[in-house]
Amino acid sequence: MRTALRYKLILLAFFLCSSFQDAPNRNVQYSGKNPVVRPVKHSNGNIELNGILFDAKAAELRFPAEYIVGSEHNKEYLITSSDALIHESLFYTKIQAFHLQFMLIVLGADNTIPREQKGRRGSIIDIEVEYTANKKKVRRNIEAWLNAEEKPMKRTGFYFLGSRIHNKFFQAQGSGKICSLWHQDDAILDIIHPKNDAGDLFSLNKKNIAMHKFSKVNIILSLRKE
Repeated sequence: MRTALRYKLILLAFFLCSSFQDAPNRNVQYSGKNPVVRPVKHSNGNIELNGILFDAKAAELRFPAEYIVGSEHNKEYLITSSDALIHESLFYTKIQAFHLQFMLIVLGADNTIPREQKGRRGSIIDIEVEYTANKKKVRRNIEAWLNAEEKPMKRTGFYFLGSRIHNKFFQAQGSGKICSLWHQDDAILDIIHPKNDAGDLFSLNKKNIAMHKFSKVNIILSLRKE
């Protein structure tokens, strides 16, 4: 009973936090029904929700994805769940954006924290990619996959912006914008960069990455302590 109540309270906080969003900066408004949230709690404290795992001991979220290297030189999305955005993305996942937002609340993230840059808010999330190379697991920060203005990008982190809601429907669920490389209020995660109002800052860092197209990876999210 206590576990069920806890989830209900998290879900309530989830909607309240997401209600304080900026006015839309895109013309597209998605409509639909948010997927059901039915997390499963394990005896070790881990929580699973439709492919997303909260590792209680490590204080991390993880979910499967594919390294896709979209055809566009400039990358506007780092992680997407939309087939329509694959050409300008680096990682594709089949998880539900709505579920990821819920699990970020479980992780302890807060998307109401104000930031100095206009329109930016939220806890800072660090993202790493785990993959297998020479039969060994390797973890690297996700920024290593990118060039910023044609130079290798250093680790910066991502704001938990949180998806805008339209007619009670989470817009990230409709758009598939898990992690955007330019500021859009219907994305869940927003890259931290002083110029990220532009959509042509980032490209693939080919020198750093020794992976093949469509490689299976795990995306790992953690809450940065500030």
